[in-house]
Amino acid sequence: MSVSNQETVFHYVGNGVTVTFPYACQVQLAADLDVYLNNTLITSGITINGIGAPTGGSVTFAAAPASGASVRLERVVELTRITDYQQNGDFLARVVNPDFDRLWMALQQMLAALGRTIRFPPSEAIDAQVLPVIALRANTLLGFDSAGDVVSVAPADQSASALALALAGPNGVLQVGNAADARVLAASNGVSLIGIIRAATGAVAATADNWFQRQDIHVFEFMSSAMIADVESGAMAMDHTAAVQSAINAAVTKKRKGVLFGAGTFKISSPITWHNATSMDQPGIAFVGDGRDATILRSFIANGPVFDIRGTKSFASGGTGSRFFNGGGIYAMRLDGQSATGTSDGISVQGWQYAEIVGCYITTFPRDGVRQWVDTGFPNADYSSSSINIIDTWLWDCTGQGVNQTGAIGAWSWKFEKSLFGYCGMGATITSAGNAFFDCSFVGSGYSPAGVARSGGSHLQIGSIAGGTNRITMRGCEFDFARLAHVKLDYCSTVTISQCRFIFNDRNATGTLTPSVGGVVIAPDGAGSNVVGVHIDHCNVRIDTAGTCNAFVIANSSNTINIRVVDTTYSNNSRATLNKYVGFTSSNFNVRYDYCAIDGGLSSDCIPGRPLPEYIGQATSPTVPASAVVIFGTQEALNLQIFAATLYNTATGVFTCPVTGYYDVAFSIVVVSATTAEYYQFQLRKNAVLVTEFNFSGNSLYRTLMAGSHRLHCNAGDAIDIFSSGVSGKAITGSYSQFFIKLSPWPV
Repeated sequence: MSVSNQETVFHYVGNGVTVTFPYACQVQLAADLDVYLNNTLITSGITINGIGAPTGGSVTFAAAPASGASVRLERVVELTRITDYQQNGDFLARVVNPDFDRLWMALQQMLAALGRTIRFPPSEAIDAQVLPVIALRANTLLGFDSAGDVVSVAPADQSASALALALAGPNGVLQVGNAADARVLAASNGVSLIGIIRAATGAVAATADNWFQRQDIHVFEFMSSAMIADVESGAMAMDHTAAVQSAINAAVTKKRKGVLFGAGTFKISSPITWHNATSMDQPGIAFVGDGRDATILRSFIANGPVFDIRGTKSFASGGTGSRFFNGGGIYAMRLDGQSATGTSDGISVQGWQYAEIVGCYITTFPRDGVRQWVDTGFPNADYSSSSINIIDTWLWDCTGQGVNQTGAIGAWSWKFEKSLFGYCGMGATITSAGNAFFDCSFVGSGYSPAGVARSGGSHLQIGSIAGGTNRITMRGCEFDFARLAHVKLDYCSTVTISQCRFIFNDRNATGTLTPSVGGVVIAPDGAGSNVVGVHIDHCNVRIDTAGTCNAFVIANSSNTINIRVVDTTYSNNSRATLNKYVGFTSSNFNVRYDYCAIDGGLSSDCIPGRPLPEYIGQATSPTVPASAVVIFGTQEALNLQIFAATLYNTATGVFTCPVTGYYDVAFSIVVVSATTAEYYQFQLRKNAVLVTEFNFSGNSLYRTLMAGSHRLHCNAGDAIDIFSSGVSGKAITGSYSQFFIKLSPWPV
């Protein structure tokens, strides 16, 4: 059978459904057809149909090739003779024809291969061309001389050809850049020609250019080589503000999650702004340095912060609601304000929430280290920054404050952890709810490191703005010396101070034990300051220098309620004059408002706090009445301000229970000149009904003491009295005869 002119290679693309692919050439043996899937020869999972058919056949896959997979069918005839003709043997057509057909199939195969080669045109008379030997063609390009003959050519410097060889060399990676200054690849747009694919299942290839565009932005990408060298040397001969701002603008535009700062000192001459110009919430950005001793942003700003962060548009520029940057933070860098002037800060924030400041060093600013900025044009100030965590950060030597929450609200749930507040005018002013300090240290507030007094004077000012700040926690913190106070509490409620140490000394050698006003000072702002629910427990007060130490001070008691200091220890190493609880007394007013101090010292140091509802009265009945209520109408002065005067009716001798619960009732009556023949009987009654009865007989002594007690359950409004039903008429000694009733702590 003759062999027609046929193609020998067939290409297809899988679609995930098709399993059968045709080939349009004669194949004598199944071994003559190679099947490739994604350029890999496969020998199983397929069935070859149409062997020997003049017009070809098909290949059927057991599983359909995936969508986009390449399928190639190629007839490959082995260049060997498989038929051996014997001398004087048969010469049959059915044997000879297939044998000759294989010769033509082999020729077709070679013609197909030849068609994919580079050839000289037939119009040119060309002698055989031979490549130069290895020594001559190494690290060169294949070229042609003026006669058109093959030669080895050295590439021109900085050409694409030279670049190709350089990239293939051992230092090729050093030729890859992303800016035009002496970075060859980027200069020739070669970065768009390099493919990158991550070694992971499902990863998709991309060009280096596209891959770089998806990564975090580095500030050095916006600097010349000279500027980078200026940063890295710390010379600050150039201004780096514009480059840093360009990097941040690019991160905002391209919605990148990070801006990276390399090691070195950046000269910043105007605020770096990160403002939300939209009317929607925006994702946060992480500003990341190489470490607080490696990446330094040096401020040369007059009247402004290094970082000006505003997630909410200002009221004046059209802001109408709560819009925020959500997330992000400032990490591992130093903000240095020693060259700043005026009202300059380290960081100014408004409208930034769920953010972090971690591993930073914010120092020597003329005003504040971190300042919460409030736009007073809004209907309320609750368009500020909430839930910011400041962790492992130093706030040091700022003339104003380490942290200043300037608004009445809007900075709720800030958390400070393992941070240091040192030598600022004020360590921090906290005006919003939910703030907490864990394992922080405070030292030298109200002084400069040189010992010069600064305004403020306290480590922490809680609730300085009228309106109320609540849910404040301090745990595991150390408060070393401050000029005026360790902690000042004004306009706040639900404050817990636990496991903290308060140190008093004179580190600045001023001759005065500091803090001079007190350790924890409550309501120093006067009668208008309301402080409610302060619980201080398991703290230590250490005194290292002689002088007068006021540990815990209630400066004004007009609106202070429920103040408790328990389980505090004192280490008076210098034998200073120690006033543990200034303003905590057992006077009528303080007992009424529930002040409690228990430290395990002398009984005079223990102030029990407000007791449970009770009545203590002396008998005013001159004699034992006959079948009548005994009157105990002289109430002790201590209790006059605790309960309403109507609880015990001094005319009828009836006590009205203020609440439902268990009441402990006790009485004592001393009768003068009783005799053994006299029998006295007193009844405890509830609502004029007998509860229990007490019987006594007189004695021959000058006075006879009769007493009894009982616990009973009463509802609010029930009436309790002591009723005399026995001998009457004998005189009662009032100063020794008392009636006591108290609400029991038993559960209702």
